[in-house]
Amino acid sequence: MTIRFGLIGCGYISKKHLFTLSGCPEAELAAISDVTEERMAEAADYYQSLRGLKPEVAAIGNIPTCWPIRRSMR
Repeated sequence: MTIRFGLIGCGYISKKHLFTLSGCPEAELAAISDVTEERMAEAADYYQSLRGLKPEVAAIGNIPTCWPIRRSMR
């Protein structure tokens, strides 16, 4: 079963996430987004060099982050 992922934010740590995802045969990077188009393109190219697949480069305006209240109150 393939699990599709999206990567939001293509800064320094994103390459580590992309490298890890590229080594997991069940994972597929479906889309990448960042506030900087150049970083999105670089991240997509890097993932393609690792896995041979190029994810969609997406402009995303807002992603809600949902945490249980108990965790955010600590």
